Amino acid sequence: MDSKKRRRVWAAVLVVGAVWAFLRRPTVTLAIVYALYCYSERIFGVPPLKMYELGEIVASKPEAALAAAGTVVAVASMLAFKRVKRLDLELAAAADISLVLKDGMDMMTRLRGFATGVYEVRQLLLPFDPECQMEPEEARRRMDEITARWTVLHAKVPQLRTDQSEMWQLSSRILDIERQHGVVIKARMLAPYALSKAQPLALQMAEKAGFHLPAEQDNVGYYLDCLEVYGGISIPEFLEADEKVWTRFLEYMGAASAIGASSIALPSAVTAARTAWTIARLRD
Repeated sequence: MDSKKRRRVWAAVLVVGAVWAFLRRPTVTLAIVYALYCYSERIFGVPPLKMYELGEIVASKPEAALAAAGTVVAVASMLAFKRVKRLDLELAAAADISLVLKDGMDMMTRLRGFATGVYEVRQLLLPFDPECQMEPEEARRRMDEITARWTVLHAKVPQLRTDQSEMWQLSSRILDIERQHGVVIKARMLAPYALSKAQPLALQMAEKAGFHLPAEQDNVGYYLDCLEVYGGISIPEFLEADEKVWTRFLEYMGAASAIGASSIALPSAVTAARTAWTIARLRD
């Protein structure tokens, strides 16, 4: 299947899914039922009952009216319970996804800060090239700054080693979320797709985050020399992956964490409108 036909198939699937999601809303269902009732004579050949006819039926058979009302209340209660339970499950899944996202962002912030700090220290060392002439006072001031920055960076190394190890756990944590919340996640269209895309990106980022860290006894000059001959992942490769791979990971995980947003969007909008109306009346 060529790319053009594949895009057309995806577009058709998305349109069908959007229509199905739209039709599943209670307000849409009620509007469709009301339209069928109003146009039943044209569609089914049977005229709908008038309001006074419905009133006569209810007055003549109160037991049937009570039974119908009880049925409506029971169905409404069941649907409300189902909706609340689904919302609880969606919010629980969204909380777990957001936790993975937060932990990954914290680890990447620390690793990115160290990589940027090493680059800045390297830039400060460039004027110490034998071909460059520098005043003794300037050289001493610059060395003090380099020593201070290296002390701060070196103190972060134990935590960074832990972060590099835990970066490999992000992928497995995403798989655990899919297994634990699979029922509610698969009921949505965007969340499973976003998680399936984010999981391999987490593996790629964990690999790129494995750059060389200094040992406890290493000084700044020895560490920078080791980076020059180190055959593994370099700091520039990590920073490039941070810009490309990690950005895409954040996009997919952000989309997946919005799994419960659609369920609370309408109630939140109604609540906001009522609050605004109340405030407007108080001002008047």
